[in-house]
Amino acid sequence: MDESARGRKRNLGRRMKRMSNPLAVRCCATLPEWPSLFSEPERDTLLDIGCAKGRFLHSLATSAAAADALGPLNFLGVELFGPLVVAANAARDAAGLRNLHFVAGNANASLPLLAALPRLRHVLIQARPPATAGQQL
Repeated sequence: MDESARGRKRNLGRRMKRMSNPLAVRCCATLPEWPSLFSEPERDTLLDIGCAKGRFLHSLATSAAAADALGPLNFLGVELFGPLVVAANAARDAAGLRNLHFVAGNANASLPLLAALPRLRHVLIQARPPATAGQQL
């Protein structure tokens, strides 16, 4: 190994992560029938827009402290990137949770559909805060 290459990154040839532009994707979320979606559809619903892998919602759905603070809820996550939704629903199925579901779609294009959710009481929007002038991303 060349002494000048020591300590340098070696993964420079890897492809960079591709970011999705939410304004370019116009697909609406398709929601199944509500009675079959959750085991107790009469519960209030917490909607998480931009849920990514769904880990936060998964932890809320299994947390006794969250149930004490918020009451019994159904959790619905919306994510733009479809493969993350497939993985999140697979993790939900492996845990046997019936109060959690994830859908793929653009929340901007799906707002009228999402606003019609039965018993929607809480909305979380997971967004990165804008960078200030002296702050690097």
